Amino acid sequence: MTNEEDYIQAENRMKTALHGAEEAIRYYRRSQKLEDNVAIINRGCKIYEALNMVMDEMPKQEIQNRMLYFHEIEGILNALCLAQGLIDEEDLPEDESRYYQNHDWVVSLARLFEDHWEMKKRYLEMDFEVG
Repeated sequence: MTNEEDYIQAENRMKTALHGAEEAIRYYRRSQKLEDNVAIINRGCKIYEALNMVMDEMPKQEIQNRMLYFHEIEGILNALCLAQGLIDEEDLPEDESRYYQNHDWVVSLARLFEDHWEMKKRYLEMDFEVG
C-alpha cells in the first residue's frame, strides 16, 4: 500500500470510530422520555469528554514521553475491555518495545477492575434485597 492509501484508510477508520462514538453516546435503548434521553446523552458525553482531555494532553508531553503516555492510556482502556470480557488476554496488543511493555500491568489492572465491580455489585444486590 502507498502512503496515500494508508492515509485514506486511516481517515476512514477515524470516521468509523467517530460515528461509533456518536452512536454509543446515544445508547442502544432509547427511552420514550425526553429527560431519560438527556441523561443518557450526558452520561455518554462525560466519558468522551474525559477521553478528549486525556488525548489533548498527549502532545503537551515531552517528546520522549508521548508514546509512553499513549501506551498508558491504551493500557487502561484495554484493561477495562479485558475486565468486561470484551477482549481476551490474547487480544492485547503486542508490546512495541521494552519501554512500553504493559501486558502484565494491563492484566493486573483488569483484575483490580473486576474485583472492584464484583464488590460494587454485591453492595447493589444487598441494597435491592433490603429495599
